[in-house]
Order: sequence, then structure tokens, then C-alpha cells
Amino acid sequence: MNLSKNILKLKETKGNAIIATFSTLCIFLQCILFQGIAFGDAVGWPFIPCLFIKLGIALFFAAFTLITKRKYWIVVVTFLLAIWCMAELIYLRANNILIDAYSITMVHNMDGVWSSIWIYNHFIDWLLLVPTALLWVVVYFFNNKSRNKWAFIITIVISLLLTLIFGYQSHTRVMHHQPEECKHSPILNIFAKFDKDNSTFFGYTPEQYARNLSVFHSLIYNVKELVVMLFQSDVFELSDEDKQQIAPFVHADSIQIAPSSPIIVVLVESFESWAIHPDVTPNLCQFIDKTSSLLYANNMQSQVRNGVSADGQMIVNTGLLPITEGAACFRYPNNVYPAITHLYQNAGMIVAWDLSFWNQKFMSDAYGIKQNYVVQGWDDKAYLSKLDTIKSLHDCLITMTVTMHSPFNSCPIYMYPRVEGMPEQMYKYVNSVKYLDQQLKSLLDQITHHPTFKNTTVVITADHKVFSPDARKQFEKFNKEQNLGFNQITASIPCIIYSPKIKEKVLITDTVYQMDVYPTILHLLDCQSYYWKGFGVNLMEHDAWKNRPIQPAEAQQLSDKLIRANYFKQLSVIQ
Repeated sequence: MNLSKNILKLKETKGNAIIATFSTLCIFLQCILFQGIAFGDAVGWPFIPCLFIKLGIALFFAAFTLITKRKYWIVVVTFLLAIWCMAELIYLRANNILIDAYSITMVHNMDGVWSSIWIYNHFIDWLLLVPTALLWVVVYFFNNKSRNKWAFIITIVISLLLTLIFGYQSHTRVMHHQPEECKHSPILNIFAKFDKDNSTFFGYTPEQYARNLSVFHSLIYNVKELVVMLFQSDVFELSDEDKQQIAPFVHADSIQIAPSSPIIVVLVESFESWAIHPDVTPNLCQFIDKTSSLLYANNMQSQVRNGVSADGQMIVNTGLLPITEGAACFRYPNNVYPAITHLYQNAGMIVAWDLSFWNQKFMSDAYGIKQNYVVQGWDDKAYLSKLDTIKSLHDCLITMTVTMHSPFNSCPIYMYPRVEGMPEQMYKYVNSVKYLDQQLKSLLDQITHHPTFKNTTVVITADHKVFSPDARKQFEKFNKEQNLGFNQITASIPCIIYSPKIKEKVLITDTVYQMDVYPTILHLLDCQSYYWKGFGVNLMEHDAWKNRPIQPAEAQQLSDKLIRANYFKQLSVIQ
């Protein structure tokens, strides 16, 4: 009884202050939790500025509880913040970057595959909802309709001072650069003039905003991105320096030559090299071991970005690398692209579910693919059976697979024995790989024995990697403890190329890159004089990867400019 009276008394006299204090602590704790889970440090660097920045932003939101009659809105704010933080963590683990405005525009592409995100959701993420639950209890008991105007003003002033002073201090201590879009956008130049030494508004990436300021500040980046999307033209002009950098990768006197052989490309969903093991992929292992006309690179690094599977397809087919922000398939579907599929008159592609997925209809047109075959479902058997049925109709045929799509729940048969204690995702993934291997058997047997394949180039490679570094560490620990015999579990993807032009098996264990697939295919098709050479190296040239004309990071930046400028539309060799 006395407790009820005390709570009622506190509610009437200090209810506002209690709710404001707990709101501050709740938001502050959520910012700290996100920082620790996402980046491994609870506050950020530098320590003191980052601490006060988070406190300042928490005070800012809490201040408004002092002038509103109904306080439950602050519970909604903290709940939405928790959901936003969880979404950021999932995206960070999947793509090694935080959500930006272009990522948000691609949400519709997740239709039908939302379940795939849950392998990137960890139990610890749910702790972000605990402060919201505690705040709801506090608001429930101490909510009153009183308002305190002066307390609100003082709190707002303190919050702004903390955020601005320590935000500037943090900013000046962190290495940053002036983004290139400021140079090309009148709208952004207006903002940039306020701080000629790389403004805080423009100086950070989303990760730097979240790491060095707070998770709220990464939203500022998205506001900037929305400004760019709404007001800045997508037209980008290459500088003279850019053109000089591009020149070595273009044949000025290109001659269109017909490919020397048909080609089949199998883009395997989420294929990581460590899963190639005699107990999991007996057919692939036997094929690699006994086939002499083969190139096998087991340490290839994926270079996809936001476009994921669409990026993988673009890298292999065009030799270009993904754009920095968003996905080329959505932002630049009407561009002119060089492509291996352009070399053939009747290129075909087997696609999953719907032509709207990754904007495949428009990208097929851009790549010169004449016919798309849509296959429904998550069973690789349907895709590879379709490949077997129509391969005689096309000199160039690309197919994707889907059973290995996360969260790996689509495998119809579990053939790999469950080892006690094996991580669930590892078990499901290995079974999906084993099922893929079974479905590839017919194709591999035909390559080995069927006469028509004596003059056919076949590429089997991954579209992208799949697991987060934390998941791979967990898998590797279990692999060593149980002596399962998998190679070291890393982020590498495999590339297997069969070609009649390969006279002696080529095994590459050095680090190579996804961009190397395109020039290697051009070489094997005797199309080295195609106008676009690609940024990678021909893996058939011994140790070419040790003397690259351009490094992957620089190639990605240059490719981003090429795509944004629609560079290939300008070349007269395009037919």
C-alpha cells in the first residue's frame, strides 16, 4: 500500500524527470549496445567525444518528454531504434557495410527471400529490445500530463552543445575525405561551402558515422544520400585522368571475332570453396581430379557489393565491378554494357522465380541475352534439368542455382550425416552443397563423355560468398575440433573452368579475384581482341595475378565511374 502511494506521489511530483532520465539512459544504452555488437567496442574512438555524443543524442530525444502530455511515444521511438539497429547489424554482417539510401530502394527485391536474412541475426541482437521493455514499465507507472518548458529548453541546449562540440572534436580526429559528388552537384556544393575543410556532414561513410558518432548519425548519411538521389543527376562525366586510366583496358582497334566454342556458365548461389570436399562434393572432386582440360582456382575473392547475385553475374559476364552505392541493375539498367553474351547471336539465360528479381529483364536486354527461361521453386534439379533440355538451342547459356540460398532450408534431401554439436547453419549449408553436387553429376558426366562437349567451354563458379566472419570462425573451430577435414574455412569462392583449349590442368591456390574470370573466358574463346579487356588478368597466363595492371580497390572505383558515365555507349565499336 505504501509502495503504491510512493509511486503515485513520485508520478505527480517527479514523473516527468523520471521518464526523461530513463529515456536518456535507454537510448544511450541502445547506442552503446549497437556500438559494441557492430564494431567490438562499447563507445567508439576517440573515447570521451564518442561517449558524450551518444549522451547528447539521447538527451535530445528525452527532452521532448518534458513538454508532451502523453509519453508513450518515447517507447515507440526506442522500439524503432532497436529495430533499426537490428536491421543495420544484419546488413553489416551480410555486406560488410551499413544500410544506405540505395539499399532501402532495393527492399522490394527481397520479396520471397526474406527468410534469408535470419542467418545474419544473432541472439545478442535481441538485447537491444530490453531497454525498450524497461522504459515501457517506467512510462506505465510514472506517466503524467504535466509539462516543463524550461527543463525542456535547458535539456535541448545541453544536448546540442554535447553533440556539436564533441562531434566536431571526434570528426577532426578521424581521417576523412571530401566525397566526389560534392564536386559535381550544385545542391551539395551549397552545403559544402559551410565547411571548406571537409564538412562533418559530408566527411564520413555510414560506418564512420555509426562508429565515431552514433547509430543515429548514420541516418544523417542517408538523408544526404536522399538529397543526392533526388537532386543530383545520375549523369557523370569522366575526367581526362579517368580516361587515361581506362585506356589500357580498352582495345582501340577492336575486331569483332566469333567465339571459338560454345559456352555454358553455371552461377552457383553462395558457393564457398571450403565446402568442396570428397564427402560433400564427390562428383566435383572426381571431376577436378580426373579432368586434364581444367582450370581450378580455389582461393578466389568475391567482389560483389549491394547487388549481390546481380553483381556476381555482372562481374563474370562483363568484367566490370559493382558500383559503390546501390546496384547497377537498378540504377543503370539502360546502360550499354560489354558482355560475353554479346559475342553470341542466341545467348540464353535460366533465371529464378521472376524477371523482376534483380531487374533481370532489363539486364538481360543490356547484356544481349536473347531469351530468358523462368524456373519456379528452390530446387536446383529444376534449373539443371532445364539446362540439359535447352543447351542444344543456345551457343551461350547461363544458369543460376538456388538451393544454396540462405537460410538453406530448401534442400529436399539431407544426405550429409549430422555430427553432434555441428552448428545448424553449417549442417544445412553442407547438405545444400551436397545436393547441388548430386544435381551437377549429369552435366559433369556429359563434359567428360559426351562428344558435343569436346568443343564447349563450361564455367562453374560462385555468384558470391555468404557467411559472416563470425560464422566462419565458429565453423572452423568445429571443423578442427571434430577433424572433419574441410580446408580452412575462409571467404574464398571457387572457379572451375573446363575448356578444350586447356591442354594441361591449371590449379591455382594463390589469391585471385572474381574480376579475373572474364578475361580468362575471353582468352579461352579466342576473343582477346574484344573491345573491353576487363580489369582482371587472364588466369591462363602463369603468375599473371602477381603483376596486376590495376589493384582490385582501384579497379572498383574506376568501374564505378565507367558505369555511372555510361562510358561504353560512347565507343563506336558497340554494335
